[in-house]
Amino acid sequence: MKHYLKQMATLTFMLLMLCVVLSKEAHAQQTLADVKKNRGLTDNDVLSAVKTFMPRGGRDEYFAFVGSGNSGTMIVYGLPSMRIYKYVGVFSPEPWQGYGFDDESTLMLKKGTTDNRLPGYGNMHYPALSETAGKYDGKYLFYTDGANSRVALLGLDDFETKQVLMHPLFISTFPGVSVTQNTEYVIHTSQFPAPWELREADPVTEFESKFKSGVTLWKFEDTEDAAGTGHHIGRMIKEESFTLELPPLTLGFFDAGRASSHGMVVGLASYAGKSYVYTYDFTKAMSLKTKKVNDFNVISTQDTIEATYYFDVLGIIITLA
Repeated sequence: MKHYLKQMATLTFMLLMLCVVLSKEAHAQQTLADVKKNRGLTDNDVLSAVKTFMPRGGRDEYFAFVGSGNSGTMIVYGLPSMRIYKYVGVFSPEPWQGYGFDDESTLMLKKGTTDNRLPGYGNMHYPALSETAGKYDGKYLFYTDGANSRVALLGLDDFETKQVLMHPLFISTFPGVSVTQNTEYVIHTSQFPAPWELREADPVTEFESKFKSGVTLWKFEDTEDAAGTGHHIGRMIKEESFTLELPPLTLGFFDAGRASSHGMVVGLASYAGKSYVYTYDFTKAMSLKTKKVNDFNVISTQDTIEATYYFDVLGIIITLA
């Protein structure tokens, strides 16, 4: 019986090897024209495939950094091959590389909250690359977490998260971020208005008086004098950051100016079913006095008005320039 089984196994192996050899020979005899004909491909189909093909050992020309939404992680793709190079844990634990499971990354995530908990999800969509003189410099990447009001800093030479901070005022934030032209500041806005201090208010009777929105500028330092050398030295400095208080608007997309418009921040907002545009010069706002709210620097709406800036709380355009 054992001899019979051994013979059957040998015969099966020989048949498999024969099939492999025949398959290789058939494959080797195929031409490009044969493949196109058999699969019904056009010249444009073949050209599209060749444009994205990357041979073994080849290098992609570009990287794509893609926020994965509610998983709280980032995916790094190569272009044009579309290969996945890495899953990067940012706002939530990522077991494949141990992010959020080892002591160092777990401590960073917990320090990035105001209640020492470890959120298991995020809401990340629109990143910002660090800039020098208004040009991408390839050193850092920033993300915000719309669900948990956090902001993160990633290094781009090893694709790892270096810092996570939770906003002490906002309950929800717009899941996008921007930087000034030399990455002096990282801009982070609320999305839906909410009470700031005790975080308790009646949305029917106290909406106008206690619900607020805001635009935050996180101070970023990455200079030789302030932080030494190396890609991963830069950090956001909470104590030197500030928030500009806005009326209870729902905030959307925004961006910072460059070159002749450096200093300006322009964004979209909505209130009571109408759409608005807000714009302000943060270089001027920096000279205004601040107050502490939840241990964070805030420039109040009233202080802005008293500083002679035009501020129409419910007007079509809110101008702080």
